[in-house]
Parts: sequence; structure tokens; C-alpha cells
Amino acid sequence: SADGRLRCCPGMLALFAIFYYNTSLQTYFARSSMEEWRASDGVFNLGHFYHIIVKTLSEKDDAWVTSTMDWWQR
Repeated sequence: SADGRLRCCPGMLALFAIFYYNTSLQTYFARSSMEEWRASDGVFNLGHFYHIIVKTLSEKDDAWVTSTMDWWQR
């Protein structure tokens, strides 16, 4: 932006959500029978989660999206 601040976009918020959610995933992984880390465990898929968030936050005509993006731009 003109004032030098980083502008937030749907992809950045989706990554933030994944990083935030990752703490819970680490606990889940530690307690599960999975032998190695994967982006999908057959129930939850991080790639799908990311794309759903980006798609939702890209709907510019939605009042909630506008309000949310405005809040993150403060």
C-alpha cells in the first residue's frame, strides 16, 4: 500500500488459518495411528481447507467478506 504497510489478501488469511490450526493438528497427529505426516489424513485435508478459505474470502460482494477484509486491513 501507499503507506508502506503490507496489504492482507485471502491467501494470506488462509495461510494464517492453517498455521493456527496446525497446533491442533500436531496434537491430533501425535495421538493418531498415522506413521508419517500428510496434508490429508482421509478425514481432513489441509489443501482443501486452504482453498475453501481463499474462495470464501474472494467473494467481494459478500458483506461479511468485506467487513472481515476491512478489519484485517486496519
